[in-house]
Amino acid sequence: MASCSSRVILDLLEKKSMSQAALATGTGFTPSYVSQVTNGKKLPSSGWIDLVSSTMNLTTTDDRKLREAAAYDLAERTY
Repeated sequence: MASCSSRVILDLLEKKSMSQAALATGTGFTPSYVSQVTNGKKLPSSGWIDLVSSTMNLTTTDDRKLREAAAYDLAERTY
């Protein structure tokens, strides 16, 4: 099941013409972890989002969009 944050990450990867493998390499996380996040099976941690933002050189707007989506996902899973 896709989550809000997974859709945002997939959109950003497409926008930046970046593969999940390149994102994994840039963040230092495994391709498996990146796949789980982009498939909505895992919620991204704030530390991972920091690394994604840096690796993808996100604008303030895109960074905020990703953080808000992750916060929404976390709130949804809490209830």
